[in-house]
Amino acid sequence: MQLRSEEVLERARGATAEVRLLRARYAVLAERRPAADAAAAYERIAQDADSAARFTFTGVEDSRRVDSYYDPLGNLTVRQRAFLEAAREWVRAGRPEEARRIGAEIRRASRWGPLAQAQFDVYWARYIVPGS
Repeated sequence: MQLRSEEVLERARGATAEVRLLRARYAVLAERRPAADAAAAYERIAQDADSAARFTFTGVEDSRRVDSYYDPLGNLTVRQRAFLEAAREWVRAGRPEEARRIGAEIRRASRWGPLAQAQFDVYWARYIVPGS
């Protein structure tokens, strides 16, 4: 029997920041949550998340990079990813200044080397705040 995404998320145990983030992202993708509401939810998740919490699976092959095998921003912590998703939703809500504020905070709090920082900046401009 194949489970639907909703069933998988319902079966996920606990209310970890990772699970809350995945549930929030699913709600956005299923068009069940307005952008500003989603952005605020993502920010709450990020603020509650342990700064060192990593995703259960990332596909990361080289930890010096910010990308993974299948996700250009797959090597972020749960907190960083929640902030990133908040930024994406602030742009969608017509508030790019909020996204830029979040981007600056992600950069400030990161301990990336030059390669990862350069990748983040390129991917940020391409996928989160185009033209930034």
